Amino acid sequence: EGVNKFYHASFMWWYWDGSVQMTKTATGSGLITLGFASLVVISSSKSLVLTLVSTVTIFFILVASSATLVGLGWELGFLESICFSILIGISCDFVIHFCHAYKHFEGNVDSQLRARFAVVDMGPSIFAAAATTIAAASVMLFCTTPFFTKFGTVLLVTIIYAIIASFIVYIVLVDLFGPAEPTKMFDLCWKRIVRKKEDEEIVKNDSSLVASTRPSMIRRSSVKRTYGFD
Repeated sequence: EGVNKFYHASFMWWYWDGSVQMTKTATGSGLITLGFASLVVISSSKSLVLTLVSTVTIFFILVASSATLVGLGWELGFLESICFSILIGISCDFVIHFCHAYKHFEGNVDSQLRARFAVVDMGPSIFAAAATTIAAASVMLFCTTPFFTKFGTVLLVTIIYAIIASFIVYIVLVDLFGPAEPTKMFDLCWKRIVRKKEDEEIVKNDSSLVASTRPSMIRRSSVKRTYGFD
């Protein structure tokens, strides 16, 4: 009878609950980031293919960076969870810039030309941003405060994988599978919506015109019946 009322109390349960919550938060924040990044890409590029390629590339950055940190012996703690949220934000930046540059041309333009233009037009800016970020992260590696050391490590690893994913994974995918007309489907849907509204306006105007001319026709017919002339 006493065994049935047994319970265990330990500070380890607090640590376990905190670890579970941090794991859920990290996973949820990653999924939220992918979702919002997809919304940003599809709203700016108006292309499902570019959205899919961008999401795959961002997912690669998240997985590769997390795997590298685990390989370095990291365990998920309070400092790591804060750094992980920063990792998620940085992983989207370069990909979205390349996606915007790929969509720059209007009309039917070959995907290879679009990919080449994205690299030439946006590549130097991305390299410059990556260089300054790597320089800042390298300085933080020599800090004595653990948070700044971990933050610098996360920043350095994420930027390296973001460069690799943006210049290799993303560019190769859009070069092979990128659409020649990224906004074609959106433009067709928009034209149909606009055309439908125009047709509705025409029908509405015709109906109002018929309604306005009907009373005059009735008056003319009544005058003809009464007096025998128009």
